[in-house]
Amino acid sequence: VLLVPNTNHIVSIPSANFVFNKKDLKIINANMFVDNIKTSVSGKVVNLNSKPILDTAVIIPKNSSFPIKGYKGSRIVVDGVINLRGNLDSPQIKGVINLSQISIPTLSTYIQNATFKMDKEITFTCPNLKIANSLISINSKINKDLSKGIVAKDVDFTADNIDLNLLGPILKSLQNSSDSSITVLNGKSKIGRFKVGGIVSTNITSNSAIENNILYLNKMFADAYLGKIAGNISYDFDARRTKLNLQGRGLTSSPALMALTSRDDDIHGVLDFDSNILFAGYTKGEILKSLKGNTQFIISNGKMGVLGKFEHLL
Repeated sequence: VLLVPNTNHIVSIPSANFVFNKKDLKIINANMFVDNIKTSVSGKVVNLNSKPILDTAVIIPKNSSFPIKGYKGSRIVVDGVINLRGNLDSPQIKGVINLSQISIPTLSTYIQNATFKMDKEITFTCPNLKIANSLISINSKINKDLSKGIVAKDVDFTADNIDLNLLGPILKSLQNSSDSSITVLNGKSKIGRFKVGGIVSTNITSNSAIENNILYLNKMFADAYLGKIAGNISYDFDARRTKLNLQGRGLTSSPALMALTSRDDDIHGVLDFDSNILFAGYTKGEILKSLKGNTQFIISNGKMGVLGKFEHLL
């Protein structure tokens, strides 16, 4: 049993069948556990008396499963083949790991048929990710050098629906729960429908990146209340703080203001706005309590209903 340096992973080899001569080691079969994952190893190591060369395969059997530490009722089902060839201290790693199922009920999170394909870089494909009622797919390329955390590029994020009202409690529970570092150098996002509080927007597209634990959605465009919204958004995962620099044009004012304020003031017309605001949290109460910044808006070609009556001026 050994502890892998610079990690918390434990490797044990309870049984092994091998042939050894003066300079080569042939591994006929070895049962190896990496934490709770059972694998079998076969292959060879040559040139042991000079510069060892590795040529081995690590096989994770079909339907291997184990829980995720710290998450009650969770389960990962995995299989795969990993080939290691080259110098013993820095072998080339190729292969495929299939995550046929990941379930984390305490986080309302479920994944099906995700894969990691390892070659010169890691290609990650996740066509079915469900968090609460949000349906998401992710494709990306990941640098194989994980010494500086996960560094991804060409990230393609697509979601049919994102409901921040339901995701908020899950994101809260994840705050500061992981020390892992994730950097996204570049990517594109496409969301069919996004909801926060009572505000709903559709057909959202943007460029995306993550740096220093801050998510950036730049050149964002969306439809809302028969109008258009554009601008930039950033979200600080550590502080749970969102910064919006948005412009809206041609929105229908009555439903837009109703969604924002929960008041039906019978204001009708075309709403244009320019907004630069900052807030923390996810619920409407948290957002309104922490809201800072300014928004300028104009309602044109409309009417104010009862608010426009003379008695409201007295």
